[in-house]
Amino acid sequence: MNVLFLAENPLFYVEYASRMENANLPFWTAHNVNDLHVLFSRMTIDLVLADYNFTDFNKFDVFKHINEKQGNFIFLFLNEPRSISNLFIHWEDKINECWPDLWTTELESLLRVVANQPFLGDSVLEPHRVQDLLTRMKVGEAQQQVQLELSRQNLVVEDNKIPEKPVEQQELIKLKREPVWEPYSDEERKLVAEFIKVKKVCKMSFSEFLLLDLFRRRKDALVPLSDMLELLDMKEDENNVRKIYRYIHGIRNYLEKQEESKQSLVRIKKGVYSLVCEDFGQSKE
Repeated sequence: MNVLFLAENPLFYVEYASRMENANLPFWTAHNVNDLHVLFSRMTIDLVLADYNFTDFNKFDVFKHINEKQGNFIFLFLNEPRSISNLFIHWEDKINECWPDLWTTELESLLRVVANQPFLGDSVLEPHRVQDLLTRMKVGEAQQQVQLELSRQNLVVEDNKIPEKPVEQQELIKLKREPVWEPYSDEERKLVAEFIKVKKVCKMSFSEFLLLDLFRRRKDALVPLSDMLELLDMKEDENNVRKIYRYIHGIRNYLEKQEESKQSLVRIKKGVYSLVCEDFGQSKE
């Protein structure tokens, strides 16, 4: 992917360029319109990261000018005049709005390097496994059986103490009290079974699958970011919002690969999405 920094003064983008260089990512620079024309005439530029003050955009729209010359590329500002709390999320929203077909894993990784927004640690981003889910279900049911057995024997498990009298499956009792698992409902079991089928054909985390189920249940309706966070029991902070956007990107990739599906996940406005059909809103003949 060929990246071009567009600014009159190199001091403006040297920090961003340094991050790319440290990550062994190539880049080119243009300090005036003539340099810009030369580069576009000799190579294909995929991404332009520009200084908003490079020129007076009210008099001369640089993006429109070079778009007419070359065509399909992404044009982003490093410093739009309005306040931006998170540069990467701003870019992600802009691309999803203007160039949704150009969003790729390679582009996301590159923008994270430039914006200094790396992925979270492996321990946080480690994908869920079906075996872990099944084990969790079995352990939960076993813990409930142990609690019932203790009640029958009138034994009390105190914090940080193990009952003196052993009972069946005693090894499952932990030193500290934990909530007793409620039996899984038929609906929950059905959801896990469906996830197992999806997991066999594509890479999808359980969190992404739960969000996809939410979008399907509320098809053609607006689903705000707050509802997504509530479903996954996540606090509304910057890290969790980034996670939600990654999940949405994963769901979009999944839907695009389903040839028989006519559904797509559409961004209505910032933080609001809807699952719609391709023929949504068209009149029937």
